Amino acid sequence: IAVFTSYLFYLLLLKFPIKKVKALYYTGIYSLASIHFSISANNLWQHTFIEFFNILLLLIWIKYLQKENQKSLFIIGLLEGLLFYIRPTTIFISIILNLFFLIINFLIIKKNHLKSLVHAISLVLLGAFLMIIPMATLNLSIYDHPLGGYGRTVSNQNSTDVIFVFDKFFWNLLGLLFSPNYG
Repeated sequence: IAVFTSYLFYLLLLKFPIKKVKALYYTGIYSLASIHFSISANNLWQHTFIEFFNILLLLIWIKYLQKENQKSLFIIGLLEGLLFYIRPTTIFISIILNLFFLIINFLIIKKNHLKSLVHAISLVLLGAFLMIIPMATLNLSIYDHPLGGYGRTVSNQNSTDVIFVFDKFFWNLLGLLFSPNYG
């Protein structure tokens, strides 16, 4: 996955006006001299997939801005629904990316076409829900909670092997964001 992520990063750089040699150089730096190398070398599988799908999302958003293909918005929603189940805190990254690209497209490029904005948001949400529903159902059938292992304590408060607790949602969310071992 780390190699494919680096390749996607290279493709993302090629979308900007830089030469292929510089894009290859920056990809090498990203691959070997950044946190990407540390994450992929330490088997942090969630983080590696998050990097992969976030770069893929950036590529799809750029493709959408260039061609306005409505299928791209649906695929973005599917990937964001999947990202949520890889690690729930990625919802914040997804919201920021969506707001950024929607603001660029509909407030700057299209000049306030509210109907198009509502349509775009509905396609992204539809894709996300179509991914979240089967994942929540699967987790519910296996872990007795739609969030899987993250929410096991809702149904099993007395378990000693559970480290994620939802009784104080805000504090636990902060713990997951800033200290993955807490929350």
